[in-house]
Amino acid sequence: MARLRLKEVRRVLQSVLAILVFTACGPEVNSPLKKPTGSSESADAWNAPTGNAVSGATLFDGWQDLREVAAPVTVNGGWTDSVTVMPDGKRLFFGYTRLDSGQFFDSSGAVQNPSGPSRTGMTGDAFKIFQADLTTSGWQVSFHPVNGNPAVHEAAASVNAAGDLMVFSRFDVNGVGTLYYSSLSGGVWSAASVLPTTPAVNTPNPACTNDNGFIVGTLSGGLTLYFESSRDDLAGTTCRADGKNRLYFTNYTTATGFTAPQLVPGLDGGLPNEDDTQISLTPDKQTVFFTRAHSTAYGVFTADWNGTTFTNVRQIISPNFVAPFTSKLAMVGEANLATTSSGKILYMMCGIASSEAGGHAPATKVCRMRKPN
Repeated sequence: MARLRLKEVRRVLQSVLAILVFTACGPEVNSPLKKPTGSSESADAWNAPTGNAVSGATLFDGWQDLREVAAPVTVNGGWTDSVTVMPDGKRLFFGYTRLDSGQFFDSSGAVQNPSGPSRTGMTGDAFKIFQADLTTSGWQVSFHPVNGNPAVHEAAASVNAAGDLMVFSRFDVNGVGTLYYSSLSGGVWSAASVLPTTPAVNTPNPACTNDNGFIVGTLSGGLTLYFESSRDDLAGTTCRADGKNRLYFTNYTTATGFTAPQLVPGLDGGLPNEDDTQISLTPDKQTVFFTRAHSTAYGVFTADWNGTTFTNVRQIISPNFVAPFTSKLAMVGEANLATTSSGKILYMMCGIASSEAGGHAPATKVCRMRKPN
Protein backbone atom coordinates (compact mmCIF):
# COMPACT_ATOMS: atom_id res chain seq x y z
CA MET A 1 0.00 0.00 0.00
CA ALA A 2 1.38 3.41 -0.95
CA ARG A 3 1.91 5.43 2.20
CA LEU A 4 1.00 8.89 1.01
CA ARG A 5 2.48 11.90 2.79
CA LEU A 6 1.40 15.52 2.71
CA LYS A 7 4.93 16.77 2.17
CA GLU A 8 5.63 14.57 -0.85
CA VAL A 9 2.51 15.47 -2.80
CA ARG A 10 2.93 19.19 -2.19
CA ARG A 11 6.13 19.07 -4.23
CA VAL A 12 4.28 18.52 -7.49
CA LEU A 13 2.11 21.62 -7.12
CA GLN A 14 2.74 24.36 -9.65
CA SER A 15 3.24 27.94 -8.44
CA VAL A 16 5.26 31.10 -8.94
CA LEU A 17 7.95 32.04 -6.40
CA ALA A 18 8.30 35.69 -5.41
CA ILE A 19 11.97 36.30 -4.50
CA LEU A 20 12.49 39.02 -1.87
CA VAL A 21 15.58 40.38 -0.12
CA PHE A 22 16.20 39.30 3.50
CA THR A 23 15.74 42.22 5.90
CA ALA A 24 14.89 42.47 9.58
CA CYS A 25 11.42 43.74 8.74
CA GLY A 26 9.78 44.21 5.36
CA PRO A 27 7.23 46.89 4.42
CA GLU A 28 3.89 46.68 6.12
CA VAL A 29 0.95 44.77 4.74
CA ASN A 30 -1.99 47.16 4.40
CA SER A 31 -4.71 44.82 5.67
CA PRO A 32 -4.42 43.76 9.35
CA LEU A 33 -5.85 40.43 10.46
CA LYS A 34 -9.56 40.44 11.17
CA LYS A 35 -10.21 40.16 14.91
CA PRO A 36 -12.47 37.31 16.04
CA THR A 37 -15.83 38.05 17.60
CA GLY A 38 -16.67 36.51 20.97
CA SER A 39 -14.35 35.79 23.87
CA SER A 40 -11.07 33.97 23.22
CA GLU A 41 -9.70 34.31 26.74
CA SER A 42 -12.49 32.26 28.30
CA ALA A 43 -12.62 29.65 25.51
CA ASP A 44 -11.92 26.09 26.68
CA ALA A 45 -9.07 24.69 24.55
CA TRP A 46 -9.32 21.21 26.10
CA ASN A 47 -12.95 20.94 24.96
CA ALA A 48 -12.63 22.78 21.65
CA PRO A 49 -15.35 21.73 19.16
CA THR A 50 -14.59 18.51 17.29
CA GLY A 51 -16.24 16.38 14.66
CA ASN A 52 -16.06 12.71 13.75
CA ALA A 53 -13.88 10.24 15.62
CA VAL A 54 -10.98 8.98 13.46
CA SER A 55 -10.57 5.20 13.26
CA GLY A 56 -7.93 2.99 11.70
CA ALA A 57 -5.03 4.24 13.84
CA THR A 58 -2.89 2.96 16.68
CA LEU A 59 -2.05 5.53 19.38
CA PHE A 60 0.91 5.10 21.74
CA ASP A 61 2.45 6.83 24.76
CA GLY A 62 -0.85 7.55 26.49
CA TRP A 63 -2.47 9.46 23.62
CA GLN A 64 -6.20 8.93 23.01
CA ASP A 65 -9.40 10.36 21.54
CA LEU A 66 -8.37 11.01 17.91
CA ARG A 67 -10.99 13.23 16.28
CA GLU A 68 -11.47 15.65 13.40
CA VAL A 69 -11.62 19.34 14.28
CA ALA A 70 -15.06 20.87 13.78
CA ALA A 71 -16.22 23.27 11.07
CA PRO A 72 -15.38 25.86 9.87
CA VAL A 73 -11.79 24.56 10.17
CA THR A 74 -13.00 21.33 8.56
CA VAL A 75 -14.88 21.71 5.29
CA ASN A 76 -16.24 19.26 2.73
CA GLY A 77 -13.99 19.02 -0.32
CA GLY A 78 -10.83 20.91 -1.13
CA TRP A 79 -7.50 20.28 0.55
CA THR A 80 -6.59 21.44 4.05
CA ASP A 81 -2.94 21.06 5.05
CA SER A 82 -0.05 22.19 7.26
CA VAL A 83 -1.72 22.81 10.62
CA THR A 84 0.13 24.39 13.55
CA VAL A 85 -1.22 25.43 16.96
CA MET A 86 -0.27 28.09 19.50
CA PRO A 87 0.89 26.68 22.87
CA ASP A 88 -2.39 27.51 24.64
CA GLY A 89 -4.46 25.66 22.03
CA LYS A 90 -6.62 28.66 21.14
CA ARG A 91 -5.24 29.53 17.72
CA LEU A 92 -4.50 27.39 14.67
CA PHE A 93 -2.79 28.15 11.38
CA PHE A 94 -3.35 26.01 8.31
CA GLY A 95 -3.11 25.99 4.54
CA TYR A 96 -6.05 25.49 2.21
CA THR A 97 -6.74 25.14 -1.50
CA ARG A 98 -9.98 24.34 -3.31
CA LEU A 99 -8.22 21.49 -5.18
CA ASP A 100 -9.58 18.10 -4.20
CA SER A 101 -6.96 16.28 -2.12
CA GLY A 102 -8.22 12.74 -2.77
CA GLN A 103 -8.36 13.11 -6.55
CA PHE A 104 -4.97 14.80 -6.55
CA PHE A 105 -3.29 12.06 -4.50
CA ASP A 106 -4.76 9.16 -6.44
CA SER A 107 -3.80 10.68 -9.81
CA SER A 108 -0.27 11.71 -8.67
CA GLY A 109 -1.21 15.30 -9.37
CA ALA A 110 -2.74 14.79 -12.82
CA VAL A 111 -6.26 15.69 -11.62
CA GLN A 112 -6.49 19.16 -10.10
CA ASN A 113 -10.20 19.58 -9.60
CA PRO A 114 -11.49 22.41 -7.36
CA SER A 115 -14.05 20.65 -5.16
CA GLY A 116 -13.96 22.69 -1.97
CA PRO A 117 -15.57 26.01 -1.07
CA SER A 118 -13.78 29.31 -1.58
CA ARG A 119 -12.89 30.55 1.89
CA THR A 120 -13.23 34.25 2.65
CA GLY A 121 -10.31 36.19 1.19
CA MET A 122 -9.42 33.72 -1.57
CA THR A 123 -9.31 34.97 -5.16
CA GLY A 124 -7.77 31.87 -6.74
CA ASP A 125 -7.19 28.16 -6.17
CA ALA A 126 -3.60 28.27 -4.88
CA PHE A 127 -2.80 27.21 -1.30
CA LYS A 128 -3.24 30.12 1.10
CA ILE A 129 -2.65 30.56 4.84
CA PHE A 130 -5.56 30.83 7.28
CA GLN A 131 -5.87 31.48 10.99
CA ALA A 132 -8.52 29.89 13.22
CA ASP A 133 -9.29 31.44 16.61
CA LEU A 134 -11.13 29.53 19.32
CA THR A 135 -13.91 31.55 20.95
CA THR A 136 -16.76 30.67 23.26
CA SER A 137 -18.91 30.27 20.14
CA GLY A 138 -16.46 27.95 18.36
CA TRP A 139 -13.70 28.31 15.76
CA GLN A 140 -13.55 31.45 13.64
CA VAL A 141 -11.43 31.34 10.47
CA SER A 142 -9.70 34.33 8.84
CA PHE A 143 -7.59 34.82 5.72
CA HIS A 144 -4.11 35.77 6.92
CA PRO A 145 -2.66 39.08 5.61
CA VAL A 146 0.79 37.53 5.03
CA ASN A 147 -0.63 35.91 1.88
CA GLY A 148 0.77 37.38 -1.32
CA ASN A 149 0.15 36.75 -5.02
CA PRO A 150 -3.11 34.76 -5.39
CA ALA A 151 -1.40 32.48 -7.94
CA VAL A 152 1.44 31.47 -5.59
CA HIS A 153 1.12 28.45 -3.28
CA GLU A 154 1.79 29.50 0.35
CA ALA A 155 1.44 27.14 3.31
CA ALA A 156 3.26 25.52 6.28
CA ALA A 157 2.89 28.61 8.48
CA SER A 158 4.20 28.50 12.04
CA VAL A 159 4.14 31.35 14.59
CA ASN A 160 6.37 31.68 17.66
CA ALA A 161 4.87 31.54 21.16
CA ALA A 162 4.98 35.34 21.47
CA GLY A 163 2.76 35.55 18.39
CA ASP A 164 4.94 38.15 16.64
CA LEU A 165 6.95 36.13 14.12
CA MET A 166 5.78 33.76 11.38
CA VAL A 167 7.77 31.46 9.13
CA PHE A 168 6.10 29.82 6.14
CA SER A 169 6.84 28.28 2.74
CA ARG A 170 6.32 29.37 -0.83
CA PHE A 171 6.66 26.90 -3.69
CA ASP A 172 8.23 27.33 -7.13
CA VAL A 173 7.07 25.87 -10.46
CA ASN A 174 8.60 22.51 -9.52
CA GLY A 175 6.93 22.41 -6.10
CA VAL A 176 10.23 23.15 -4.29
CA GLY A 177 9.74 24.95 -0.99
CA THR A 178 11.54 28.13 0.13
CA LEU A 179 11.30 29.56 3.65
CA TYR A 180 9.95 33.09 4.24
CA TYR A 181 9.12 35.05 7.35
CA SER A 182 6.96 37.96 8.49
CA SER A 183 6.95 39.91 11.77
CA LEU A 184 4.10 41.57 13.64
CA SER A 185 4.40 45.16 14.88
CA GLY A 186 1.63 47.51 15.93
CA GLY A 187 -0.98 44.92 14.99
CA VAL A 188 0.24 44.74 11.38
CA TRP A 189 2.16 41.90 9.73
CA SER A 190 5.14 42.89 7.57
CA ALA A 191 5.41 41.85 3.96
CA ALA A 192 7.07 38.46 3.61
CA SER A 193 10.86 38.33 3.32
CA VAL A 194 12.91 35.37 2.14
CA LEU A 195 15.31 33.77 4.60
CA PRO A 196 19.00 33.86 3.58
CA THR A 197 21.11 31.47 1.55
CA THR A 198 24.25 32.82 3.28
CA PRO A 199 24.38 31.16 5.70
CA ALA A 200 22.30 28.46 4.02
CA VAL A 201 18.97 28.60 5.86
CA ASN A 202 17.53 28.30 2.39
CA THR A 203 19.83 26.32 0.13
CA PRO A 204 21.83 28.14 -2.55
CA ASN A 205 21.02 25.15 -4.77
CA PRO A 206 17.46 26.00 -5.89
CA ALA A 207 16.62 22.34 -6.55
CA CYS A 208 16.72 21.48 -2.81
CA THR A 209 13.54 21.99 -0.83
CA ASN A 210 13.39 23.85 2.51
CA ASP A 211 10.06 23.64 4.25
CA ASN A 212 7.99 23.39 7.44
CA GLY A 213 9.87 25.92 9.57
CA PHE A 214 9.23 26.12 13.31
CA ILE A 215 10.37 29.00 15.55
CA VAL A 216 11.26 29.00 19.25
CA GLY A 217 12.15 32.50 20.48
CA THR A 218 11.89 36.05 19.12
CA LEU A 219 13.74 38.30 16.69
CA SER A 220 14.71 40.74 19.44
CA GLY A 221 15.65 38.18 22.10
CA GLY A 222 17.14 35.46 19.91
CA LEU A 223 15.57 32.38 18.38
CA THR A 224 16.08 28.89 17.05
CA LEU A 225 14.57 28.02 13.68
CA TYR A 226 13.94 24.34 12.96
CA PHE A 227 13.09 23.08 9.48
CA GLU A 228 13.40 20.21 7.02
CA SER A 229 15.58 20.17 3.93
CA SER A 230 16.51 17.79 1.12
CA ARG A 231 20.09 19.13 1.02
CA ASP A 232 22.91 16.58 0.91
CA ASP A 233 25.51 18.84 2.56
CA LEU A 234 25.13 21.42 5.32
CA ALA A 235 25.99 24.27 2.95
CA GLY A 236 23.12 23.29 0.66
CA THR A 237 25.18 23.14 -2.52
CA THR A 238 23.89 19.67 -3.44
CA CYS A 239 20.57 17.88 -2.92
CA ARG A 240 20.00 14.33 -1.77
CA ALA A 241 19.73 11.98 -4.74
CA ASP A 242 16.80 10.16 -3.13
CA GLY A 243 14.88 13.39 -2.47
CA LYS A 244 14.48 12.51 1.21
CA ASN A 245 14.63 15.08 4.00
CA ARG A 246 16.48 15.52 7.28
CA LEU A 247 15.78 17.93 10.14
CA TYR A 248 17.95 21.01 10.72
CA PHE A 249 18.23 24.00 13.03
CA THR A 250 19.86 27.43 13.01
CA ASN A 251 20.18 30.02 15.79
CA TYR A 252 19.64 33.75 15.32
CA THR A 253 20.52 36.89 17.29
CA THR A 254 20.39 40.51 16.21
CA ALA A 255 24.13 40.79 16.88
CA THR A 256 25.33 37.81 14.84
CA GLY A 257 22.47 36.93 12.51
CA PHE A 258 21.89 33.28 11.62
CA THR A 259 24.35 30.50 12.37
CA ALA A 260 25.16 27.86 9.76
CA PRO A 261 22.43 25.17 9.87
CA GLN A 262 23.19 21.88 11.59
CA LEU A 263 21.36 18.57 11.83
CA VAL A 264 19.07 18.32 14.86
CA PRO A 265 21.03 16.00 17.20
CA GLY A 266 19.64 12.49 17.63
CA LEU A 267 16.98 12.57 14.92
CA ASP A 268 18.88 11.12 11.96
CA GLY A 269 18.16 7.45 12.50
CA GLY A 270 20.18 6.09 9.58
CA LEU A 271 17.19 3.94 8.62
CA PRO A 272 16.47 2.46 5.16
CA ASN A 273 14.59 5.01 3.02
CA GLU A 274 14.30 7.36 6.01
CA ASP A 275 12.48 10.64 5.42
CA ASP A 276 12.09 13.01 8.41
CA THR A 277 9.84 16.05 8.07
CA GLN A 278 7.40 18.43 9.79
CA ILE A 279 9.26 19.22 13.01
CA SER A 280 7.80 21.07 16.01
CA LEU A 281 8.95 21.54 19.60
CA THR A 282 7.60 22.56 22.97
CA PRO A 283 8.48 26.16 24.00
CA ASP A 284 11.22 24.87 26.34
CA LYS A 285 12.72 22.81 23.48
CA GLN A 286 12.67 19.68 25.65
CA THR A 287 10.26 17.65 23.49
CA VAL A 288 10.20 17.31 19.71
CA PHE A 289 7.53 15.97 17.36
CA PHE A 290 8.11 15.05 13.73
CA THR A 291 6.84 12.88 10.88
CA ARG A 292 8.97 9.90 9.91
CA ALA A 293 8.64 7.46 7.03
CA HIS A 294 11.04 4.61 6.33
CA SER A 295 10.92 1.04 5.07
CA THR A 296 9.07 -0.43 8.07
CA ALA A 297 7.28 2.46 9.80
CA TYR A 298 5.32 5.63 9.10
CA GLY A 299 3.64 8.13 11.38
CA VAL A 300 4.29 10.79 14.01
CA PHE A 301 7.24 10.37 16.36
CA THR A 302 8.45 12.18 19.47
CA ALA A 303 11.75 12.36 21.39
CA ASP A 304 13.18 13.94 24.57
CA TRP A 305 16.13 16.33 24.97
CA ASN A 306 18.79 15.20 27.46
CA GLY A 307 20.90 18.37 27.35
CA THR A 308 23.04 17.25 24.43
CA THR A 309 20.85 15.32 22.03
CA PHE A 310 17.33 13.99 21.50
CA THR A 311 16.82 10.49 22.91
CA ASN A 312 14.01 7.98 23.41
CA VAL A 313 12.73 8.39 19.85
CA ARG A 314 9.35 6.67 19.71
CA GLN A 315 6.22 6.54 17.59
CA ILE A 316 2.98 7.99 18.96
CA ILE A 317 0.51 7.44 16.11
CA SER A 318 0.42 5.20 13.06
CA PRO A 319 -2.25 4.36 10.47
CA ASN A 320 -3.14 0.68 10.63
CA PHE A 321 -3.42 0.19 6.84
CA VAL A 322 -5.93 -2.65 7.26
CA ALA A 323 -8.84 -3.23 4.84
CA PRO A 324 -11.49 -2.03 4.56
CA PHE A 325 -9.83 1.37 4.21
CA THR A 326 -12.76 3.72 3.56
CA SER A 327 -13.39 6.25 6.34
CA LYS A 328 -10.19 5.23 8.16
CA LEU A 329 -6.88 6.99 8.65
CA ALA A 330 -4.68 6.72 5.54
CA MET A 331 -1.99 9.29 6.37
CA VAL A 332 -0.97 11.49 9.28
CA GLY A 333 1.62 14.14 10.09
CA GLU A 334 2.44 17.75 11.01
CA ALA A 335 1.99 17.34 14.77
CA ASN A 336 2.00 20.41 17.02
CA LEU A 337 1.42 20.48 20.78
CA ALA A 338 -0.83 22.62 22.97
CA THR A 339 -0.85 22.33 26.77
CA THR A 340 -3.82 23.03 29.05
CA SER A 341 -4.57 22.53 32.74
CA SER A 342 -6.45 19.33 31.81
CA GLY A 343 -3.75 17.79 29.65
CA LYS A 344 -1.96 17.92 26.30
CA ILE A 345 -3.52 18.29 22.86
CA LEU A 346 -1.68 17.29 19.69
CA TYR A 347 -3.03 18.86 16.50
CA MET A 348 -2.17 17.09 13.24
CA MET A 349 -3.21 16.57 9.65
CA CYS A 350 -5.19 13.39 9.00
CA GLY A 351 -5.93 11.89 5.59
CA ILE A 352 -9.24 9.99 5.74
CA ALA A 353 -9.62 7.34 3.04
CA SER A 354 -12.65 7.71 0.79
CA SER A 355 -12.00 4.71 -1.48
CA GLU A 356 -10.82 1.11 -1.32
CA ALA A 357 -8.81 1.41 -4.54
CA GLY A 358 -5.42 2.93 -5.38
CA GLY A 359 -4.19 5.39 -2.77
CA HIS A 360 -7.67 5.44 -1.18
CA ALA A 361 -8.36 9.08 -2.21
CA PRO A 362 -7.67 10.54 1.26
CA ALA A 363 -9.59 13.65 2.27
CA THR A 364 -7.32 15.83 4.39
CA LYS A 365 -8.71 17.02 7.71
CA VAL A 366 -7.28 18.87 10.69
CA CYS A 367 -7.45 16.41 13.59
CA ARG A 368 -6.35 16.21 17.19
CA MET A 369 -5.68 13.67 19.92
CA ARG A 370 -5.41 14.26 23.66
CA LYS A 371 -3.39 13.04 26.63
CA PRO A 372 -5.13 13.79 29.95
CA ASN A 373 -3.07 14.70 33.00
